[in-house]
Amino acid sequence: EAGMRAYLAWGITDGTDGGAKGLAETEELLARWEDGAEGRIKILLGPHAPYTCSRKLLERVRDFALAQGVPVHIHLSETRQEVLDSQRERGVTPVQWLREVGLLHPEIQLIAAHCVHLTPEDIQLCKEHAVGVVHCLGSNLKLASGVAPVPELLEAGVKVSLGTDGAASNNNLDVLREMRLVALVHDGIQGKPGLVPASKVLAMATGMGALVLGRPDLGRLKVGARADIVLLNNTGAHWYPKGDLVSALIYSGNSADVDTVIIDGRFVVSKGKVLTIDEEEVKQEVEKRAWRLRAKTKD
Repeated sequence: EAGMRAYLAWGITDGTDGGAKGLAETEELLARWEDGAEGRIKILLGPHAPYTCSRKLLERVRDFALAQGVPVHIHLSETRQEVLDSQRERGVTPVQWLREVGLLHPEIQLIAAHCVHLTPEDIQLCKEHAVGVVHCLGSNLKLASGVAPVPELLEAGVKVSLGTDGAASNNNLDVLREMRLVALVHDGIQGKPGLVPASKVLAMATGMGALVLGRPDLGRLKVGARADIVLLNNTGAHWYPKGDLVSALIYSGNSADVDTVIIDGRFVVSKGKVLTIDEEEVKQEVEKRAWRLRAKTKD
């Protein structure tokens, strides 16, 4: 109804049933929503992480992905402890473990969130197997997980996009804020200004992000691409003096500058107002549901 484009995955863990419920839910999602909303909705397989999914479950995910041609999204090497535990229990890193269970497969599109603690061999495996990495810097900083080796991943030719992770571990879903963080933090850590330049960050948020999803028809303005376009108002005082527009967008722009959003050729936001749904109604419903969740937690 909102007119958004969405890639959705039901989170799958072993739980008490070996992941059967999550796999069944994924099948239902595929049947009901794949290519729904005029093609804007796609379904992914969502095994949560190597430490919450057994080998048997990951192999079932592998077989499902190969049989149905469904991409796989997984949280990978997010914390140092996760990597140490994997090395102690299995003798390999989480990335290497995915190779052993067959998820690093030429016919499986793998999207890996976080990838904070990677070895040089891990980075090479990501490159060789076309793994798409989702860099969630704000969340990683808030949770003190560390900082992913994005300059090294980019240097190796790995596709890296931007993510926020969930609101619970970030407090917002603001990609423009993530863009500024990425442009600043890596330079600061390694002491090299321009290590991840504004132009590269913009690419990670647009064209490279589309490639991580396996969608070369998204994320760029060209003939034949889908008409997904965001227009920003750069007349605010924080944009002056006008210089390089990409640099100004990354370092000075913010989400309040978004004026127009066009998705699949349809105007979804105009002059900062959502056209497709009632924003006030949504905010009130969010408050109601949040209070219900809090009440359940107290119980």
